Amino acid sequence: MNVSRMPKRYRDRMLHVLTPDPNEVKPDYITAMYQKPALKKLLYAWYGKKSGINPGILWPSVEELKDIIEFEKEWEPSLQDMLAKLREERELEMKEIKEKEKLVESRLAKMPQYIKEYRARLKKAEEQELQLKKKRQVLLDEARDYFGYQIDPNDPRFEQIKLAKEEEEKKMMKKKKKEEKLSNVAKFTGSPH
Repeated sequence: MNVSRMPKRYRDRMLHVLTPDPNEVKPDYITAMYQKPALKKLLYAWYGKKSGINPGILWPSVEELKDIIEFEKEWEPSLQDMLAKLREERELEMKEIKEKEKLVESRLAKMPQYIKEYRARLKKAEEQELQLKKKRQVLLDEARDYFGYQIDPNDPRFEQIKLAKEEEEKKMMKKKKKEEKLSNVAKFTGSPH
């Protein structure tokens, strides 16, 4: 009894509708649809023995079973292969973790040395900065003495004094190096310069 008032062609396509009469003639596309193994399995799963499907035909045939086994051998790894791969991955992860831990331990052992070096670099940078400030202040004082008033560090006249002072320091350094060189030569030759 069809209470849905659906046309027969649509109702026959519905999967939940069983064909009560196997002798009933249906259109070819419906017959072909009901002949598919997947649909037979589905109908048997839904309705069991009421579906009228022989459960023996739901299992794969010998040829299908061979094809399935071949496919699995070629494309799907066995459980042992997957377990071996999993073990290798875990061993590799553990090895990487141990290497990282060793690296961290070695660096932690050197940490006091690193801290000492870092503090020495900071101290050296502070000393250099302090020297630059002192040098700049000395130059500013010299400029003030020369001009007789406080001069701005960005003033071009200050820059000229600064360049002149740097040239003078370079000359002094050259002279000092030359004297050291002459004294070293005098030591080796044994004669006074």
